[in-house]
Amino acid sequence: MAVEAAVNALDFYAATNLPFPGDTVEQPTIITMGDAVVKPLHIAGIQRMVEFGILKVDVASLNGDELTRLQASGQRMEPLFRYKLTPFGTVVQQAFLARMGLPDMQGSDDDSLPGT
Repeated sequence: MAVEAAVNALDFYAATNLPFPGDTVEQPTIITMGDAVVKPLHIAGIQRMVEFGILKVDVASLNGDELTRLQASGQRMEPLFRYKLTPFGTVVQQAFLARMGLPDMQGSDDDSLPGT
């Protein structure tokens, strides 16, 4: 029942950010006006998946010197925060793919979609 509820919560913006096991999703960065229109919807989709337990935050480890250097360089901090599937998220991902009629693609070396 929890898996079905989670699959039902995946709208376009969440589903397009659903990673495969072992992959990660970066926090979307808003830089342009176009980003300001679209990326908040992707961020909301990611947040929903975190709330459902589909994704978890994977924060990069830094020591104090690395953090100071990163801040001084003016680089974006978003790449330090990535999201990856939880074990529950892997089950949800497989149920979502099945609902779409796609084969179980976990661990597949074949990146092609059916009919391609």
